[in-house]
Amino acid sequence: VLPLVAETICNEINKQIDKYAMNGISDAIKEINDCINKDALLPSKEISMKDFYEETEDKVKSLMKTVKKEIASNENNISTVFDKQEYKLRFLTDFILRKAYRYSYVKTSALVGVNKAYIIKKKKKDAEGRNDYIDTKAFTVDDIPAYHSFCDCEVSYNKEKAGEKSGNRN
Repeated sequence: VLPLVAETICNEINKQIDKYAMNGISDAIKEINDCINKDALLPSKEISMKDFYEETEDKVKSLMKTVKKEIASNENNISTVFDKQEYKLRFLTDFILRKAYRYSYVKTSALVGVNKAYIIKKKKKDAEGRNDYIDTKAFTVDDIPAYHSFCDCEVSYNKEKAGEKSGNRN
């Protein structure tokens, strides 16, 4: 049963990845047109989300292995085992979806000719060792927020907005 559960979970998360990626593309085009006064259209090239699907599959399979081990050692309490692992699945889903959104957001700019996306850092520790912007032509998934589990950094094409301190925003 667990392989079927893992496949179902992965399929649902992959649908959400696609949804968040489309929202990232849409939001990027809107902000590019608003901030840069460019008449950007949707990119003609497809943005691959393959790495996100693969990461999801790997993490869910790993989670199911943990569930299987815990069920084997505690057969009387299957629901407790699933309840215990639920937070890991929620965290995984949240983290991957935020990354998928921002990846698509930044990748869109590269496809429509915008070379920089600025990082709005919310906490001092998020700024340590990180650039203030992302080179949209040469970046990795690790270059974009979320940098850690509770990271609320954002990406913007508005340099002034990115340069503001979080306390100065309305």
